[in-house]
Amino acid sequence: MKLIQFTLILALTMTSGAAYSITRTCYVHYELELGNGYGWLTGKKIGTANFQAKGGCGKGVPNRCRRRARDLGLKCLVAHWKSPAKLPAECRSKNISKIPKALSILGPKEIVTIEGADLGHFVYGAPRPSGRLADSQRLHFVTNKRFAANIWAVSTGNTGCAKRVRLQENYRISLRNLRKANYSVSFKREVSLNLPKFRWRPKRLTQTRTVTYRGKKIVPVTKTGVFLDRSGTHYLKAEDQDTKYLGCGRKAAHNFLRYLGVDVSQAYISGHMKLNSILGRKKWFGNLAVVPKQLELGLKRILKAKGLDKKGVGIRRYRQVTNPQLYIEKELLQGDGPVIALVRNGVHWVVATGAWSPVFTRSTRFRRFMTHDNSRTTWRAWNKYNLKFGVAQTAAIPAAGGVYKPGTMILMK
Repeated sequence: MKLIQFTLILALTMTSGAAYSITRTCYVHYELELGNGYGWLTGKKIGTANFQAKGGCGKGVPNRCRRRARDLGLKCLVAHWKSPAKLPAECRSKNISKIPKALSILGPKEIVTIEGADLGHFVYGAPRPSGRLADSQRLHFVTNKRFAANIWAVSTGNTGCAKRVRLQENYRISLRNLRKANYSVSFKREVSLNLPKFRWRPKRLTQTRTVTYRGKKIVPVTKTGVFLDRSGTHYLKAEDQDTKYLGCGRKAAHNFLRYLGVDVSQAYISGHMKLNSILGRKKWFGNLAVVPKQLELGLKRILKAKGLDKKGVGIRRYRQVTNPQLYIEKELLQGDGPVIALVRNGVHWVVATGAWSPVFTRSTRFRRFMTHDNSRTTWRAWNKYNLKFGVAQTAAIPAAGGVYKPGTMILMK
């Protein structure tokens, strides 16, 4: 009898050990699906307050580990949304890690409120030419424009991790809802390209975000920025009247030149910017192709024709293969102008005109670039600017004679 009991205990112990012999991780976060009040950003998604959940299982079933991790993380997000005053028991598991300090203190509803308001500032909060706005005026649009978003609990990762749970529809984004956090944003509108002989004064708006709790900073102070139109009161939009397709490179140049105050047609640009004949073709993957060298030369020809070269306005071609997004972000926040970038595996040109990141996470997964994509002003994720080439594009590099390479961007000199 004792032998049978010992064998049974041993078998149970071995089974228990095998059941949790490996662990897998999923990544969870709150997400705002932008709705009323956000205009062209309606339907876009931004993530915040991300952390990790871990699940255990046997060696042969790793996806089961991920499903357990997913369910554990989502359970935490759901419970905290229902009871935002303090971190619930569902979030205190040893298998949950890297919960942001701000989430524990402020709760998810204050965090998504600040994220939604901050994005509103980025798109609509430029000060008037007369000067900076007082706080009450600056935040007026947030408390009165009726911004709203659908709120989701989201899990991502490898197979078995992906799942979304809707927490609330049409959650109103109003700074009046804040009870614990003190959120402030200061604007700086400045001339971004200041040349002695160049009368045109293009401008950039940067915003500095600060969040405190009981007088102490709860997250690092961060900045976002966007280039402005000639009025200095609105973000620079893509030109949306001259929409005939003459090549995405030419349209990118069209949008870029408007930042410099040069209003010309696409037809005019086409007369100064040649299409490329990679492998003897002017069409490349179905597109009218302009290689980086011709885009650079075409812009220089136009600047010369307009007399801007003599006023110090210059263009340069630049390559950054490793983490080009960091370089682009820096240019948008501190440089002289927008960045023309070769994206989508090397077959499409766009113009980056602004950089935004969430207040409560520095993860690059959630950062965004305001983008001119042909005639559309849109929103592009960080990974869309990796500037990598596909297999076919990489194979074409030698035939292009060194003028077509990954990591390419065109920017102010």
